[in-house]
Amino acid sequence: MFDDRKAAAETLSTLSAKPDIVHAVIYDKHGGEFAVYKDVLHPAGAMPHLEPGQHLFTLETLFIAVPVRFRNDTLGYIYLESDLRDLYADFLFDIMLTFIVALSIMSMVAFLFTRLQKTIVAPIMDMAEVMQDVIAKQDFAVRVKPQGKDEAGMLARTFNIMLERLHSRDAELQEANRLLAQMNNELERKVQERTQQLLETQNELVHKEKLAVLGQIAGSVGTSCATRWA
Repeated sequence: MFDDRKAAAETLSTLSAKPDIVHAVIYDKHGGEFAVYKDVLHPAGAMPHLEPGQHLFTLETLFIAVPVRFRNDTLGYIYLESDLRDLYADFLFDIMLTFIVALSIMSMVAFLFTRLQKTIVAPIMDMAEVMQDVIAKQDFAVRVKPQGKDEAGMLARTFNIMLERLHSRDAELQEANRLLAQMNNELERKVQERTQQLLETQNELVHKEKLAVLGQIAGSVGTSCATRWA
């Protein structure tokens, strides 16, 4: 290649297939410029001085110095200048695409969470509020509003059935307590009446006993007086 400048130039011209390579120079082993390639759409200046194997980054460009060897003999060097703007554009496109995908996923998650809250979380929160009212007020007449025919709706209906049974048992218990209180009042009334009857009977017996005693005393006094007067 270092014997034919035209062949070297044609070899470098194949770099036009790579849009990011905008400038390439082949130097011989003495540092002389042997062949040059420049992209006409990207004006390029002089190559910076680099040692073989080194590279240099700038804001928009990457410079690379590569030695050309043949059978452990260094024949020359190839300096390449790569335009990084396309790479930055691709990187920015990837970032934007990632952001759009992430935003789409977040929107989908928010939509699913809203549906989930409506179908599952809301009925559970409603049941929790009803249960708090039942515990605080002992009111078994409250009910949960069933929402849909899914598992959450089935859970709400089952919860209402449980509350209905508790309400029935509570009503039965209240009726039993009412009857028990009524029976207790009736028993107390009968006990009071019986006690009054016993007191009246006792007083009557005491009165009769007193009359009997007075009769005996009067009889004894009468007999004693009759004997004395006789």
